[in-house]
Amino acid sequence: MGEKTLLHLALHGRIIDHIGIQMYQSPTAALAEAVSNAWDADATRVEITFDFESADRSEWSITVRDDGVGMTKDECQEKFLRVGFNRRKLEGVSSEKSPGGRPLMGRKGIGKFAGFGIARFIKVDTVDNQSRTRTEFELDSDEIRGGDSYVSPDGLKIDAVHSTVPVAMPHGTTITLRDMKLGRKIPVDQFIASLGKRFLMNSALDNFEIHVNGDMVPFGENGAEVELNFPKDLPDKDIVERGISIDDEGWGTELIADGREVRWRVLFFKDLLKDKELSGVTVFAHKKMAQDPFMFNLSGGVVSLAGPEYMAGKVIADWVDELEEDMISSERRRLHWDHPELSDF
Repeated sequence: MGEKTLLHLALHGRIIDHIGIQMYQSPTAALAEAVSNAWDADATRVEITFDFESADRSEWSITVRDDGVGMTKDECQEKFLRVGFNRRKLEGVSSEKSPGGRPLMGRKGIGKFAGFGIARFIKVDTVDNQSRTRTEFELDSDEIRGGDSYVSPDGLKIDAVHSTVPVAMPHGTTITLRDMKLGRKIPVDQFIASLGKRFLMNSALDNFEIHVNGDMVPFGENGAEVELNFPKDLPDKDIVERGISIDDEGWGTELIADGREVRWRVLFFKDLLKDKELSGVTVFAHKKMAQDPFMFNLSGGVVSLAGPEYMAGKVIADWVDELEEDMISSERRRLHWDHPELSDF
């Protein structure tokens, strides 16, 4: 019999390439993660500001500020700086809700590093609403990835500033990205439209607004004329047989395996969709996109008959983001459709 021994798992600093850089190389994908964190912090307003005035691209920066609950110094250490921290499972308590009762978007604990996909530095400046303390620190992707160093049990040392602030000082968190990895300035109008498609919410009902350079990000439909609205326009016989209940806005609700609820609505427009990104069916979970618009892998004549250029559908299945095993890709653009848990879905 051989002698017992111990092996050690070592994570190279370049792991940040895979959890921050490789998966979030588009500004929309990277900044959507900052918006998600603001939502989970019970923020009511997020302000994204592009500073691309300098002729020197290395001086460009993006700031994301929210009015959420903020973080204490200990929370910065235990939650933000702990890679893979799952806030839905804390101290043996499982929760899918924020303290304010919102369905949590964050799960994997890596979206906070999404900024490394478009910038070298991520600066965090946060004011906790309870303790009235302020914590500031900056992460350098080059330092994290540099050399042949490995992540040790002690972790990478980060210089931080901690202070007490006046009661009147606004609480919340400000993320600043600098030394951008962008080849050109981000078109604001295009960015606003793209960011709005990643979330499914109502600004007034959800008490949540996103502003980009002062302009509010719209949620919802684009105002095009609708010709058909399913399931509302399905034959009554099909609606009854499938047990679909339909609300005043035309959203259908039905149950699949294990009583899991699915809400859906598919619209066919009178004219071609100007925005090709809308074509197909998008799946949302916890108010955030979980699957890019797709056509169910149909091909050839079937797709032509289906008229994807005229169709935009949305499916809401919050339970997809609450299963024990994670079914959503890290950048939240693809579902693991081959998994048995999603077969009926």
